[in-house]
Amino acid sequence: MKWDVADAMRPLGSLATVQADLHKLVTALVAEARPGDHLVLMSNGSFGGLHEHLLQALRAAAP
Repeated sequence: MKWDVADAMRPLGSLATVQADLHKLVTALVAEARPGDHLVLMSNGSFGGLHEHLLQALRAAAP
């Protein structure tokens, strides 16, 4: 099945964003995350090490 994620999310407007770059995705998630938030990452693979990159970035951003 071929489909475009950005096209599928477009009707959600500003409620959804699509990032094709791992670094930009991590940066965007860290910018949006607030104390007490729960982030759920679902993947069928390592997804470029997203989980570890995100944990490291969140730790670095913590006060």
